[in-house]
Amino acid sequence: MDEAMRKTLTLLGLCWLLLSAACGEEAAQVAHEMICEELPGIGRYVRLDERVAQGAEPIGEEGLLSLKRKGVGTIIRVDKDEDGKAAGLARKHGFEFFEIPLTYKGVTPEQAQRIVEAVRSSEGRVYIHCKNGKHRSAAAAGVYRVAFCGWSGEQATTMMRELGCNPKYTGLYRDVGAYRARS
Repeated sequence: MDEAMRKTLTLLGLCWLLLSAACGEEAAQVAHEMICEELPGIGRYVRLDERVAQGAEPIGEEGLLSLKRKGVGTIIRVDKDEDGKAAGLARKHGFEFFEIPLTYKGVTPEQAQRIVEAVRSSEGRVYIHCKNGKHRSAAAAGVYRVAFCGWSGEQATTMMRELGCNPKYTGLYRDVGAYRARS
C-alpha cells in the first residue's frame, strides 16, 4: 500500500473519531478507525477493528506467517482459488479457511450470509481478502460492518470507496448498499 493511501485512511479514521467525540454516542456507533499496516507478504492490509482485517491475497508462507503474528485464525477468500493451493497452504499453517467467491457484478444474499456465518463461527481474528484487496474484499468488509457493527448500507459503501473499491463495480455497491443483516 502506498504512503498516500495509508495517510488518507488514517486521516479518515481520525476524522471519524473526532466526530464521535464531538457528536456523542450516536456518532460513536458509526465511527470507525481503519488502520493500514505494512506486513511482509501482505498487500493493502487494513485492520477494520480488533476482530477483522481485509486486504490482498497473502503471498506464500511469508504472508501467512504475518497473519499468524497478527493473531488471525480464519481466512475468508472472496475470489476463486483457481489452483486450490491457497486453501491447502492456509490449512497447513493452522488457519480455518473459507472460500466465498464474489464476482464484480455483486454480492448475492446467499454469499452475504455465508460471509456472516464464516465470521460468526470464527474464533479469534479474521482476514478477508481478494486478489488485490480493493474491490471484492471491500464489499465483503461492507457486509461485515452492516451485520456486526450495525452500519447502514450507505456507511458501508462509503467505507468501500475509502478502501479503494472502484465505482465502476456498481453491482458491488448496489448489493452492499441494499444489504440488511438477518436477525
